[in-house]
Amino acid sequence: MSDSGRTAVTGPTLGLEDESTMSAPTDNQQKVIVFQTWGIGDMIMSTPMLSALRQRLPDARITVVAGSKASSEVVLDSAICDEVRVISFKEISLHRLIHWFYRLRGERFDAAFICTGISVRVAQLLRLFANIEIIAGDSTGKKAWGYTHWRPVDRDSHRVVSNLEILAMVYGGDSSRYGLNFHIDSISQANVDREWSDLGLANKKVLGIHPGSEPAVKQKRMGTQRYRAVIHQFLDRFPEARVAVFLGPGELDLASCFSDIDQRVVVASSTSLREVGSMVSRTQVLLAGDTALGHIGSALGVPVVTLAGPTQTSSTKPWGDGNFVIRTQEELHCMPCYGTPLYGKCPYDLRCMNSISEEAIVDALSAAFR
Repeated sequence: MSDSGRTAVTGPTLGLEDESTMSAPTDNQQKVIVFQTWGIGDMIMSTPMLSALRQRLPDARITVVAGSKASSEVVLDSAICDEVRVISFKEISLHRLIHWFYRLRGERFDAAFICTGISVRVAQLLRLFANIEIIAGDSTGKKAWGYTHWRPVDRDSHRVVSNLEILAMVYGGDSSRYGLNFHIDSISQANVDREWSDLGLANKKVLGIHPGSEPAVKQKRMGTQRYRAVIHQFLDRFPEARVAVFLGPGELDLASCFSDIDQRVVVASSTSLREVGSMVSRTQVLLAGDTALGHIGSALGVPVVTLAGPTQTSSTKPWGDGNFVIRTQEELHCMPCYGTPLYGKCPYDLRCMNSISEEAIVDALSAAFR
């Protein structure tokens, strides 16, 4: 991906920083604000809606509100928005939150889109304090006060589709042709060019593996010994291949579990989300749990094999053809446990993840690797 010519800035932010400079819109320019305050994967699943919005309103100023600096990097400096603001609702007082929404009033946004599943309180705060004419989104149950355009949440609908349908309530049209987006800048590409070569992966066919997850959701991880077994079986089938194990800053404790497997296996870690994305884009297939890296791979056109257990993936699996979701063949009454008191407190030693067939995993990887 190449850098766009648009100005994209971060700010103002709350919960991370207090202020930063914003570029000013032109006179009479239509202005739209989009809220996606969940995680990295959710931001990626919102990019088709942002692309459709840009296509529908090419001259409008599009502001994206992200929930973290990490998720903001998905779209920062990309062509599908003009600025990104970061606000962490969990880290600020009610007084500062109200002040943040009230400041939107002076900017005179024409419309606000709240991505699927986000709290109805966002719509209510916008209605109370921001004075925005159009507020579109969805929620469970009955229509909540605050929305001018509303639809009920369909838990079986993929979030890409749900977000596009929120946009269609206002602007109509068929938005199904818009794909995912993950912005990689030229500096990140150049840095990875060097690192990929140093790791001995240049001009090699590479299987990417992300065995981790956010530290707070370790229940999405399959055991490292089983990942090791998958790697051995895969390299038996493809002896000329290489394996890159991707680890984030909170997963480095796993490095020793993979560093001694085989000289064809390397551990790659980076604190830059875009550099990780650039690495993933160079693989033939990616194996991961139900985590953000799978969505990054899908956005970059890499086939993704997702190992799913505690989560319901019909609405959150990596979007696009050529992706696989693999689950255990055992009938577990507790699965999926996401959204229940059992989630994160598994008394069954994560049986849903650790009983997935290694052979089924390797077969899926092999089908995509060819």
